[in-house]
Amino acid sequence: YLYDVDPNWNAYDDIIYGDSPVTELFKNILKEKPYKQILDQNYFNLDYIDELVEEYIKGNKVTGSRRMDLANIITLCNVGWYK
Repeated sequence: YLYDVDPNWNAYDDIIYGDSPVTELFKNILKEKPYKQILDQNYFNLDYIDELVEEYIKGNKVTGSRRMDLANIITLCNVGWYK
C-alpha cells in the first residue's frame, strides 16, 4: 500500500489531482458550475464553493477541510441529481 511507504500519500489527492483523464472530466464538469442549479445561497456559501472550483480548474491544490469540501462538490456534480 502506498500509505505504508509514503506517509504523505493521500487517496483524495490521487483521485482529484492525479494524472488521469478523470481529472480533466472533473474539471470540465465543474466549469459549468452545475451545483448552482440546486444549492441555495441562503444555505450554502456559493462564493466559497466557486473559489474552490476556480482554484481547482486552475490546477491549484487545496488541502485539509477545503480538499474535502472540493471532493464533496466533485462527487455531487458527477453523481448528479434528479430534476
